[in-house]
Amino acid sequence: MQVTPHTVRVRDIDVSVVRVGAGRPLVVCGGPQLGHHYLRRLDVLADAYELIYFDARGSGHTEMGDPSELSFAGATADLDSIRAALGIERITVLGHSLGGHVAYLFASMHPERIDALVLVDVGSPFAEDQARELGRAMVSVRTSGDDTKLREIQESAAFQRREPKAVEEYVLNILRPVLPGSRSFSPPPSRAPSSRCYRARAISRSSRILTTSRVQSDRSCRG
Repeated sequence: MQVTPHTVRVRDIDVSVVRVGAGRPLVVCGGPQLGHHYLRRLDVLADAYELIYFDARGSGHTEMGDPSELSFAGATADLDSIRAALGIERITVLGHSLGGHVAYLFASMHPERIDALVLVDVGSPFAEDQARELGRAMVSVRTSGDDTKLREIQESAAFQRREPKAVEEYVLNILRPVLPGSRSFSPPPSRAPSSRCYRARAISRSSRILTTSRVQSDRSCRG
């Protein structure tokens, strides 16, 4: 299996890219500030696709550059610049978590540059009441130890400089209590659609740019 790491110039920064396999290009957009390494189990697809992983701005081995570019507008512009720098006209994009939002926003902005779009465990839709409800549920399972560690990270010199590793630790501290194998996570009892229901709604709202979708069913989503 061919693995090619390198960097490409993307607007104001050099982005770390790893290309695995050969075939139809599949660009993988990962979750918030986590780099690409956690997604490498997708290497099993390398017989059919050329997997193109990249460390998004301010994560992994990619520098932050202009902090104002750490936004959805900046992320979609970076993704298009990566595509152009690699000399690829049309791409299949797989987006996980926050990367899923970047992927479908990119697809809606540049449909002529998309062969296919795959969304995996995309977070809750941009509905303020549901986002607040999900946020309260995530806070409810945190411990004092979690909060103490978060303050230590925030006050560290590395985090103040927005070094990618420190930012990754910050994000993992927020997410770890609700990750599989961690403490149990139950949404609030009142109006409590499951996280799977959030994902189903997010995908359905973006259905106009999907040719197919596979959404895990959940009884709480019915009706």
